[in-house]
Amino acid sequence: MGCLPGSPGFRELLQGPPAPLQEADLRHAGPPGRCGADRSRDGLPPLLRLATRRAPGAAQGRRHSGRDDERHPGRHPAPRRFPAHSRAQGPHRRCLFRAPRRFRAAGRHQALSRAAASRRRGGRQDAHHRRAAPYRGFRPVGRVRLGSHRARALARAPRGSSCCCGGIVMVERVLVVGPKDTLSMVDDLAPKGFEIVKAGHNSPEMKAALPGTDYFVGFIQQYVTPQLFKDAPKLKLIQMLSAGYDRADLAAARRSGVPLCNNGGANSVAVSEHAMLLMLAVSRRLITQHTNVTAGRWHGNQPPTVHEVRNRVLGIIGLGTIGKKVARLAKAFGMTVHYYDIVRLKEEEEDALGVRFRLLPEILRHSDIVSLHVPLNASTEHMIGPQELAVMKPSAIIVNTSRGPVIDEKAMTAALSAGKLFGAGLDVFDEEPTPPDNPLLKLDNVVLTAHLAGPTFESNVTRLRNGFDNVQRVARGEPALWVVPELLE
Repeated sequence: MGCLPGSPGFRELLQGPPAPLQEADLRHAGPPGRCGADRSRDGLPPLLRLATRRAPGAAQGRRHSGRDDERHPGRHPAPRRFPAHSRAQGPHRRCLFRAPRRFRAAGRHQALSRAAASRRRGGRQDAHHRRAAPYRGFRPVGRVRLGSHRARALARAPRGSSCCCGGIVMVERVLVVGPKDTLSMVDDLAPKGFEIVKAGHNSPEMKAALPGTDYFVGFIQQYVTPQLFKDAPKLKLIQMLSAGYDRADLAAARRSGVPLCNNGGANSVAVSEHAMLLMLAVSRRLITQHTNVTAGRWHGNQPPTVHEVRNRVLGIIGLGTIGKKVARLAKAFGMTVHYYDIVRLKEEEEDALGVRFRLLPEILRHSDIVSLHVPLNASTEHMIGPQELAVMKPSAIIVNTSRGPVIDEKAMTAALSAGKLFGAGLDVFDEEPTPPDNPLLKLDNVVLTAHLAGPTFESNVTRLRNGFDNVQRVARGEPALWVVPELLE
């Protein structure tokens, strides 16, 4: 095997004295980074000097055939880099062995320069940094403000770990606040590569975690105050799991520049189904019939008139994500659907949904059932007051699954007590929890629930999924989804 390591020729080469380097060798050595770099062998590592020396008695070799001497008489012959007794004789030659990559550059700085140039061209990372990256199973998330070659390695590491580059990575923290049933789902849905902290409302764990929190997730609109931004100076996103944000300090959020987002319609199916439930329960006097059965009155005292919902006119106030789902369900029950919204649909959109636009007075005057699906703000507070209630049909039903103060609760209670409305289905109230002396609790033509239209097992999963997706978007440097409209103005 000639000069391969372990062969007699290789041992002879190791023991023999090095041959003097010829002038031609220095003039026509190979390019930098290859065997025979264009520089003196004295500056080469020992292994590379061994690979490039000339064996005693080795003949001068040429890379090309002898005819090149006639064509190029001034060209000097290329040096041979193998012993005379090697198997690679004559014009067909090979190096003794290929030196390690790190020895094939004039210096370490040249190797690093080539790696940097490769990265600028979209090439692979230097092996030095590839070996330094722990936890390869983690997907890099977050924005580590280092070179991109470091960020990819460091983003996989847990909080406080380091790599050979000397950088310390701080994994971004996600603080999730909510009730126990919501927190129990976090582990299955939380993205990898973040520090996840779970805490109850106003708990010591929540207060301790806020200073290092990057993303605040949960039923947290009540915490959006100027104090929050002092306690959590690193905040990059406030991700609410609720649809409403009437208790959040929007001015403080605007000043901070931190995006405030709702749940992206995660509870829209649950709320729309609950709205239909209330329509049906009030129309069929479900509570009265239930009470008669439990009290031993099989048919009671001849139960009052009950109604079907088919062919009745439903007026939807607020045709957002929830309002549109209510419209689809109502159409399935055979109802005629009209709507009022400050943003009117195009005609083709109305045709596709099967709805028709009406002004608010028309909705109130002609609808058999009025269902409210608007956010609570200065323009919607008490939008249904004494005057609006007075124009409604005596056989009309009002349903509210949005926010209690959208309706003047005292005026509505008076109309229900006087028989000026057939009934009401309410999931929200002016004051929550509603006090035990609220007159609404004594009426038999109402169906009341405790602001539970939105929370279901399925909607909680969707809330967290949307929330964590938004966290990852912001961590990647993308704009947040579902920012509350007031902050976009």
